[in-house]
Amino acid sequence: MSLKQSYLFMVFAALIFGGQVFSGKLFEEAGVSFVELMIIPGFLLPIGLIFFLKKDIFKLTPLAVKYIAIYISTCFLICIGQYAPLYMGVSVSLTLLLMYTQPIWTMLFSHFFLKRKLQSYELFVFLLIVSGVYTLLGIGELTGSVLGIILALMAGIGLSAEVFCAEKLSQNHVSASVTYFWLFLMTAIPFLIIGLFLSDYNPDLFGLNMFNFTRLDLWGYMLIFTFISMWLGNFLMFRGFQKVPALHGGLILLLELVVGVILDITILKTSLTWNMILGGSMILTGNVFLIYYASRKKPIEQPVFEEV
Repeated sequence: MSLKQSYLFMVFAALIFGGQVFSGKLFEEAGVSFVELMIIPGFLLPIGLIFFLKKDIFKLTPLAVKYIAIYISTCFLICIGQYAPLYMGVSVSLTLLLMYTQPIWTMLFSHFFLKRKLQSYELFVFLLIVSGVYTLLGIGELTGSVLGIILALMAGIGLSAEVFCAEKLSQNHVSASVTYFWLFLMTAIPFLIIGLFLSDYNPDLFGLNMFNFTRLDLWGYMLIFTFISMWLGNFLMFRGFQKVPALHGGLILLLELVVGVILDITILKTSLTWNMILGGSMILTGNVFLIYYASRKKPIEQPVFEEV
């Protein structure tokens, strides 16, 4: 695969990802619960993959298992932060903007846990994104529940590790199909347990009504959503990272934010307030600024582990 094709794969992945949160809102309005939105794609995708993988699903090196385990943890946070806020009155646009606070969590982790001194441009980005979040949440009328907003911020924490994991697994030739088999299956199981115990407590969030099979049309839409949004988007991103550096990939994936906001405005008719426009612009600018300056630094050599 050529470098140009790798970059095109990343662009198409970003465009697909731009419709994920928007699609989640459509499912929420159609009566699909949050847990159903998590577990149905989470089981449909592994079922489809298992016929192609067979015994290969167990061919994993210890280091590959480590990265996939981290990937599962990050995706669990992202899934909650991406979709749960939609069930709590938080708009698609605000959810996406809060998800892209990811750089501040990465910098905090690097500084306090890895003991790495932040560069001047990183401090500027940190202050710019924090100011953007304050503009979004601290000025003007706040839409959606406080819990929903906190959960959307949690997705930013997950995103801070997702790109790193995807890049490492892809560049070290770990099978994309094997990775996503375990990723979706192990993410779905905890949500299934939650649904079984809490479905009566809050049907909108934890209900399992689709398993009555009275809405076959929703199952059809869920199959399409699983194939395009979950499998194809992740597959394209995974393959793209084989040759596209994480920093460039991160910049391309910002298209997700732009596409999601456009869909929210044009189709869901969500009105953007001045503080959302200003705060969102600050967050987007901070992401672009960080990626631009970080891409000028000399990359650090990373260990390679054997193909699985």
